[in-house]
Amino acid sequence: MKASFLFVVLLAAGCGGAGVSTSTPPSSVLIDTSLRSRPTPTPTPALAHHTILETDAADPITLIRFMTAPDYAWPSGKICCYPFSGTMFALEPSETIFLLQGGNAFSEVAPPYPPTSTSGPSGSLQSTTDASWATFAANGTLFVADYIGNAVRIYAPPYLQAPITNVTRAVDQPIWVGVDAAADLFVENAGTSAVTEYARPYTGPPIATISIGNLHGSTRASAAVDSVGNLFVIDPTVPAVRVYSPPYRSTPNATVTKGVTSPQALAADSDDSLYVLNVVKGTPAPNNYHYPVTSTMVKYSPPFTGAPKMSVTWNGWDNGDNFPGPFLVSP
Repeated sequence: MKASFLFVVLLAAGCGGAGVSTSTPPSSVLIDTSLRSRPTPTPTPALAHHTILETDAADPITLIRFMTAPDYAWPSGKICCYPFSGTMFALEPSETIFLLQGGNAFSEVAPPYPPTSTSGPSGSLQSTTDASWATFAANGTLFVADYIGNAVRIYAPPYLQAPITNVTRAVDQPIWVGVDAAADLFVENAGTSAVTEYARPYTGPPIATISIGNLHGSTRASAAVDSVGNLFVIDPTVPAVRVYSPPYRSTPNATVTKGVTSPQALAADSDDSLYVLNVVKGTPAPNNYHYPVTSTMVKYSPPFTGAPKMSVTWNGWDNGDNFPGPFLVSP
């Protein structure tokens, strides 16, 4: 990823209403159903709460500020990460924060997150040259999108050895990766403006290819996936969030619009709720390169056809480089 990032982890609750239409720009999908194997996943019990983490990436260091339930006060504390621009974040199944810094260096911060701490690199990912996104499977397997390497690198704990698999077929400038409960891998490719899906062991061709269009430019992730394989894609032109459900038709199954105003990032939690982060950047004060930012998170429950069940707003600052950024939910 060529920019610094915003990172958030959260949970919520709510009410009904209308907010979904099925009129969306056309897209296309190619599916080989003979390659698909999607067992029904066992639901994961939702946590009592999720911690909200946000980074501002202000010079000279990256700050992770975190909030806790029930009111998500701003902030409960902060973690000061190693001073690399372009820091990427992921959450391990244990909720340990996995920090990818400087392209392939990484360090880890385990919960409970201290009020303040400094973390330096504790290793580096072999073969990865430019990590643009990372995610974990439930068993701790790490998937890293290597933007320059045109590959998704798959690592086993403790992530210090060479990749156990390199996914390269139909991978073109990957900017996002996700994994569902069936362990299917999803890759957003900036080079082809498509999301490709792979079944284990990930060495074969994609089992689905969904054309989403060049919605954000070449380096902005715009997708998320839940445990049952619902694929969510930001469409800033409406603005809206497209919802594609297995076995993936040529058009979205739904388009979420109510409460979606300036979508910049998406996430899904363990009970398959959808979260949308609306971000508005203001005008900096004279002689100040930091922009005031208003971020509003809204949450939807399946089938994503109602009004948002929760809305939370935070105000912060942006150094101009981390707009927009990733948005993740703890396991």
